[in-house]
Amino acid sequence: GVGAAAGAGVAAGAGAGAGVGFGVGVAARGVASEAAAGRLRRTAASGAAGRQIWETIRLAAEGGAAPPDVFAFGAAIGACGKARRWAEALSLAASMERAAVRPNVVVFNATISACRLGAQWSAAMALLRRMESALVDPNERSFGAAIGACEKGRRWWEALALLRRMLLQGFAPSLIAFSSAMSACDKGHQWVEGLKLVHEMQARCLDMDRIAYNAAISVCGKGGQWALGLHLLAAMSEAAITPDVISYNAAIVACARGGRWEAAFHLFRAMPHVSAEPDVITFNSMLSACERVRLWEEAIALLRGMPGEAAVPDLVSFGTAISACEGALRWDVALELLGEMCEVQVRPDAKAFIVAISTCGHASSWPAALATFDLLLRAEGLCRRPARRLPPSPTPTSSLLRGAPPEREYDEAQDACEHLLAALLRGGRLADALAVFCEGEERGVLRPWHRSEPGVLDLHALYSLEASLVAVCRAVLARLLPSAGGDSSCAGGAGGGGAGGGDLVIVTGQGRRSAGGVGCLLEEVAELAQEYLCLEVAQVPGNAGRIRVRIPAVVVTGTCATSK
Repeated sequence: GVGAAAGAGVAAGAGAGAGVGFGVGVAARGVASEAAAGRLRRTAASGAAGRQIWETIRLAAEGGAAPPDVFAFGAAIGACGKARRWAEALSLAASMERAAVRPNVVVFNATISACRLGAQWSAAMALLRRMESALVDPNERSFGAAIGACEKGRRWWEALALLRRMLLQGFAPSLIAFSSAMSACDKGHQWVEGLKLVHEMQARCLDMDRIAYNAAISVCGKGGQWALGLHLLAAMSEAAITPDVISYNAAIVACARGGRWEAAFHLFRAMPHVSAEPDVITFNSMLSACERVRLWEEAIALLRGMPGEAAVPDLVSFGTAISACEGALRWDVALELLGEMCEVQVRPDAKAFIVAISTCGHASSWPAALATFDLLLRAEGLCRRPARRLPPSPTPTSSLLRGAPPEREYDEAQDACEHLLAALLRGGRLADALAVFCEGEERGVLRPWHRSEPGVLDLHALYSLEASLVAVCRAVLARLLPSAGGDSSCAGGAGGGGAGGGDLVIVTGQGRRSAGGVGCLLEEVAELAQEYLCLEVAQVPGNAGRIRVRIPAVVVTGTCATSK
C-alpha cells in the first residue's frame, strides 16, 4: 500500500532524487488508479517538494489505495526537508493531528531536520518539546538536528544546553552534534565555550572529519589560540584528511589574532602547494594580520595582488588596508585607496571614511581631513546646499562622488563627524572644529538640541566628550554674539538662538549611560564653562543631570564688544 511504499522511501532517504523515486515507485505499483500512479511517477521524476508528493499520494489514495499513514507523512516531510521547504514540512506535521495520525520519532526527526536546513531554531526547539508531550522519546538524531538548527540561528547557549541535556540523558553526542555546537559558539564569539568543546572531543577520542576540524580551528581563531589552531591543522594531515581553503582560512585567522603574522604568511604561501586556492576570505584575513602589526606596505601589496574572480577585493579588503595605513600615518595612501574603491565599483562605507579622517587627523593633515569629511557628507546624500569651500586635498579624490549615494541613517555620518571634531581638538584647531560642528548641524548630521524644549542643549544626542565640548562652545558663542552665530540652525536649533545673553540650560545626564554608571560629562562641561569661558554655572534645582550657564549680554559697537 501507500504507507508501506512511503516507508520504504523514508528508509532509502526519501526526498528529491533517487530516494523519492524508489519510495513513490513502489507506491505506484500498489494503487488502483493507473492515472494516479502515473501522476505519482511523474512527480517523483521531477524531484518535486514534499507538498507536491503529498498531494500525489493523496490522489492515489482517493483512487482506491489505503489512506495516508505515518510513513506517508514521513516521506512527504522528509522530501520537504531535502528541498529546504521547512514551512511546508511544518504544515504537513500539523495536518497529522487533523488526520488523527500519531507521529513517531522518525517523523519528528524529519521535521526538526527540515527546520535545521531552514535555520528555524525556534520551531525546532518547539518540536523537541512537543515530543515530550506526545510521549515520544527523542534520540541522538533528534538532539543533533535541534543543535544544528540552533547553530544556524546563532543560538549558542541553546546548542550548549541541548548538548548537556544529551549527556545527562545518557546519549553520547555525535561528531555532528559537537561540530554544530562548536560552530554555534564560533558564530556567537564564545570562544571559551568553543575551546571547551574542542578539548572534550579530544578527550572522547572522536574521529574528527574535515568539518569538525574546521569548526575547531575556527574557534581557535576567534580565541587567538594560534598554537592549538596550528596543531589541529597538522593533525588533519596526520589523519589523512587534506585541509581545504576553509581550514587554512581558520588557521590564518588564529595566527592573525594571536599576532603571529609570520606564521600567517607561511600558511598563505603554503596554500597553492596543497591545491587550496586562496579566496577573498583568505586575503582579508591576511590583510587583518598586517593591519594588527601596522605592516601597511605588505597590506597594500596583498590588496593589489588579489586575483580576479576567486578573490575580488571587497569593502572589507579596502577597509582593512586603509586601517593598516592609519597605524603608519599614511593618510595619502588611505585617500588613494578611497579613490580606488570607486574605480572598482566598491562603494566606501562610513567606516572607511572615518578611518581615513582619523588617519589624516593623526598625521595633522587638516586640509585632507576636512576635504574627506566633506566628501563623506556628499557621498551619504546629506547635502542640502552646495558644500562649503574647503582647502583642496593634496590627493585627488573626486572619484568618490561617482554613482548614486545610498540611503543611510545619519548615525554613521555623525560618528565620522565626531571623529573629525576630536582630531581637530587634539590639533588645537578649535575654529575649524566650530565650523565643522555648524556644518554638521546644517546638514542634519548633528542634532544637539532638545526635541521638545527649544533652546535646551541636550548632549545625550552626541557620542563623544569632544563633540559635547565643541557643542557647548558653539552654543555659548551663539548666545554671546548672535550676529556671529550664522543661521538659527547653528545658533540654537528649534528657536534656541536667543537674542544675546540669557541662561543656557545644558542636559549632561547623571552618567547612567556611561561605562560603570559613572559619568564625567557634567564635570567636564562645568569646568569648560567656569575655567575657560569664565561663565557662572549652577545646578538646575531638582534635576541632577542639568546645569544652567549664565550668558552675559554683549553690546557690539563698531569693533568693540562690552559685557553688561
